[in-house]
Amino acid sequence: MKRLLVALSLATIPLYGCHNGNLDSSINEEENWKAQEIVVLKADESTVVKRLSQEVEIVHFIGSLQLDQWKVATLPKGLTLLGTFSFNQEETVKFGHDGLSSKENHRCDLLYYEDSRYVTLKVIGFQIHFEIPPHDARELQSYFTDK
Repeated sequence: MKRLLVALSLATIPLYGCHNGNLDSSINEEENWKAQEIVVLKADESTVVKRLSQEVEIVHFIGSLQLDQWKVATLPKGLTLLGTFSFNQEETVKFGHDGLSSKENHRCDLLYYEDSRYVTLKVIGFQIHFEIPPHDARELQSYFTDK
């Protein structure tokens, strides 16, 4: 359970960027929101299905998943990779840099397996496999279907 919490924290915390705690002020929120992106890739990793880069899209993606119900599991044999959710975050501008050449830093990947309730989280060199609730499986699968 501790591994699950650590892995999910590492994967989702960078996506929320730096907030000053005052979410009522849209000016402060806009100033502190770091440019982020979730790239949805087909299994061949060359076909981009969708890019989630708006704050509302990213918050909806994370908020729609029931992460507290994910269970560490062993992947069954015979699963076929449907695609990958690649989480990226804009590099933080540091003192002395102009910020004009900022780039995206890759944070982690979430691999989803076709018609299954299993995912693999790849973060900082580790892989953790999870069994996920049916709702989450449908939600993740929906990103790969034509709408």
